Amino acid sequence: MKKKKLLRGLAIAVIPILILAAAIWGIGSRLPRKISYGEERADREITYEKHYAFITDKPKDPFWSDMYESAKTAGKDQGIYVEMMGSSLSGSYSVSELLEMAIASQVDGIIVNPMDEPSFQLIETAAAKDINVLTVFNDVLNSSRICFVGVGNYKMGQEYGVQIRQLSEAGASNVLILIDSDDSVNQNLIYSGIRENLSDTDINIQPLMFDSSNVFGAEEAIRNLVLGSDQTRPDILVCLSAINTECAYQSVVDFNKVGQVHIVGYYGSDTVMEAIKKNIIDSVIKLDARQMGEKAVLALAEYQQRGRVNEYIVADTVVIDQSNVDQYLTSDSLEVSP
Repeated sequence: MKKKKLLRGLAIAVIPILILAAAIWGIGSRLPRKISYGEERADREITYEKHYAFITDKPKDPFWSDMYESAKTAGKDQGIYVEMMGSSLSGSYSVSELLEMAIASQVDGIIVNPMDEPSFQLIETAAAKDINVLTVFNDVLNSSRICFVGVGNYKMGQEYGVQIRQLSEAGASNVLILIDSDDSVNQNLIYSGIRENLSDTDINIQPLMFDSSNVFGAEEAIRNLVLGSDQTRPDILVCLSAINTECAYQSVVDFNKVGQVHIVGYYGSDTVMEAIKKNIIDSVIKLDARQMGEKAVLALAEYQQRGRVNEYIVADTVVIDQSNVDQYLTSDSLEVSP
């Protein structure tokens, strides 16, 4: 009996404490949150009002890392912490897994490049929990996403076609288009634009689809193409991703095929810009990733403040070649001006 009375007494004493703790937690969850931005500012805390998750399956790709850095900077100016979801975890995770983490974390908004059916469904799950979702690069039509920030892939294909046409006039006629199976929907649209632009020519255009999710696998596939015989080696190698562009550049340099294989690439890191300057890469079509990151954050913030935003926001593109590469080499950001 004494033991039962003791337990009952402890329960009575603990309940008010639990209620008080819950009340404190509820108040705290509504207060502005704080976080340190970067190691160089670890001694300073910055107050932020909202927390956005940035989700991609290729966080180390130059295109996506540039977009994230711009999104983070734009968020900081708005009092929003933008987190690269999963960056603090060991191992790699799919887009759908990262979406599940973001939803479980009860973030205020999600910026995502949706890649598969599970991620499409999770957009609806997030919306049902009042988490606003904005898609970038890949869109999900007829979904609950509030906005899409991207580019016309077919139009981009037309721009690639112009670059191929110019090289073919100099004698190159055997063209190989590298299509990443992880992004086949977008890249197939680009491929369609290329074929349409060159439909009045006899240029031989061949697509090659392969999985570049593993960088080493992409390097090996491109190396084998560059090392092929004169009959199988392409005159022009068209790369539709930033990673493949850098792999192609490295392969032609390593195996002394500069000038034998022309490269028309995508995006443009410092390394790629230097390669254009040295005439190793002929040209790249650059989608303004930094502009996309900034616009994504501002669009989410505008929707949450006003309850409306444009459903489709187009990012800028530019062709960079020998004629204009100097202005990007001397630019601090190496980005297209909005």
